[in-house]
Amino acid sequence: MKNLSDEDYALHEIKKNEEREAKNKDKASENRVFCMDMQAVLLSPKSNTSALYFKMNLMVHNFTIFDMKLNKGYCFVWLEASGGVSPDNYSSIICSFIIDNVLVLKPNQNIILYSDGCAAQIRNVTLSNALLNSSIQYKITIEQKYLERGHAHMKAAHMHSLIERKLQNTNIDVPADYVSVFLQLVPLVIALSGHQASKQSRNLQKTCRGLQKNLDQTSERSVFKAQNDSDW
Repeated sequence: MKNLSDEDYALHEIKKNEEREAKNKDKASENRVFCMDMQAVLLSPKSNTSALYFKMNLMVHNFTIFDMKLNKGYCFVWLEASGGVSPDNYSSIICSFIIDNVLVLKPNQNIILYSDGCAAQIRNVTLSNALLNSSIQYKITIEQKYLERGHAHMKAAHMHSLIERKLQNTNIDVPADYVSVFLQLVPLVIALSGHQASKQSRNLQKTCRGLQKNLDQTSERSVFKAQNDSDW
């Protein structure tokens, strides 16, 4: 295992403290603030019977978005047969959530999104372009903020911990049983069908191809800001 130098460790601590202060400041602002995270793969069926472990299982995915100001969580659940885990899938979920659950209540409000730095899910050009398109279309500002590696403590991850604790002694016969468990902990669970997931992903791919810009710098920055007057 490689040890960090004193300079690298000091820089790591500075970034960690800055991000915690920024998170507290954003929660106290008038902006809508959310954090989001992907739960580890769930299997269906699930049982404490050891023989069932070796049977063919379906993978169930759960992507959680948590409202840090209202303390409300939203779970987006889909089967492996209904959609994949590519940036298109995550981007379509996030943009649909912003349009259907945030802007529909109060248009023209600025939004801040916190997440870890997973490139396959969140920290990629596809999502940046999708958020840029939404900010232009609805005339809002959307900020993406990435937490320091090893210190991505988020309420969304805490929700996953509660879900896994609830599932410890629970048998899952069909994937829909997961939704029943989630509803005991969160106010809204959105189960994506195969048609919804594929349609959203196709629409997003068309949009992003039209907006494709050189956004490689997002891999080097901890904050990405999409504004309706952005000049790329």
